[in-house]
Amino acid sequence: MLILNHILAKIGSVSYIQDLSKTIYLLAAIYFTTKAWNQVTSVTIENCFCKAGFTYSEDFQTDLDFVPEDEPPLSTIAEMYIAVKINLSQFTLGIIIR
Repeated sequence: MLILNHILAKIGSVSYIQDLSKTIYLLAAIYFTTKAWNQVTSVTIENCFCKAGFTYSEDFQTDLDFVPEDEPPLSTIAEMYIAVKINLSQFTLGIIIR
């Protein structure tokens, strides 16, 4: 609504419609965006997630058995990736199609 009010206030002071966009400066755009974001409620966000197919379930359980020590270190994962990448580079389209 703020940007609409701004446009309506400036519309009489420009000769061409293209000049109207030049009346919105970066600071004003940031202000408009911040003001709009602050008007978004948690209900709006919940509704967006529901509309996208994400729903809350009381039965949902997180993985409480996660132990970081059980995960391989990133260096090991990187080495595995490099090994796979090198092995995959040996394949040609003809080999893959067979």
